[in-house]
Amino acid sequence: MNEKYLVESCLLTHGLRSVTDEEMMQTWQGVDATFAWIDKGKIQTGSVEQFIEFRKRKIKLRVNYKNIDEMLEKKVPGALTASGTMEVCRRLEIPTAVTCGIGGIGNIPGEKICTDLPALAEIPVNLVATSPKDMINIPQTFTWLRERDVKIFGYHTDYCTGYVFYSAHEKLDGTFDTVPMERTGKTLLLNPIPMEDRIQDNQILEQAVKEAFEAVKRGEYFHPAANGAIDKLTDGKSSYIQLASIVENAKLAENIAKTR
Repeated sequence: MNEKYLVESCLLTHGLRSVTDEEMMQTWQGVDATFAWIDKGKIQTGSVEQFIEFRKRKIKLRVNYKNIDEMLEKKVPGALTASGTMEVCRRLEIPTAVTCGIGGIGNIPGEKICTDLPALAEIPVNLVATSPKDMINIPQTFTWLRERDVKIFGYHTDYCTGYVFYSAHEKLDGTFDTVPMERTGKTLLLNPIPMEDRIQDNQILEQAVKEAFEAVKRGEYFHPAANGAIDKLTDGKSSYIQLASIVENAKLAENIAKTR
């Protein structure tokens, strides 16, 4: 089992509503990825087969780097966000965490600044991601990170153009293919979804955000609700796009490990 990087479990547990367990298993075949979550008061890491057993339980709790100790003490099961995965990487001395869309600065209830940002600034672990999520204020997010010496590189590109939609056009600090990966920590590597694979109708994003705000009023998490709405409005396309993207991010993390 590969322990050069860990894959976050929140998106795979909560965010891909149209993807079945069997499809999840099939998509990860041939990728030597290790997944991370918490259960029974302990950090759990394992193969896709082991993770799927956790996914089948439909656990709703999201665990980040700030509440992980509390959740471990309570011995409740939970899926790890990007920041939670970075914290687990720190504790297990694993240099890289893998996610898909990250949080940032925006008007999401209870998440004016997502914990993914301070984790990038404070935890000595690199993060491979796709992009900040489309409903995030990407320019402000990048400014916040740069003010704290976090470098943002793109894989074969020096621009961030959004996540599942075309929602931004922000200059990065460089391209991954030309920047040596000598830093450990304070490094965000973005591996974008090809433009031709993204959802073209940004009105879908607007509708999904409205539905997510309503879900928060009912006591639900914003991001799973938004992902679920986009999934519904695209007949599942968004879920398969994100699954393919996080798999590609894991492959990129594997290549990074080989060059260190």
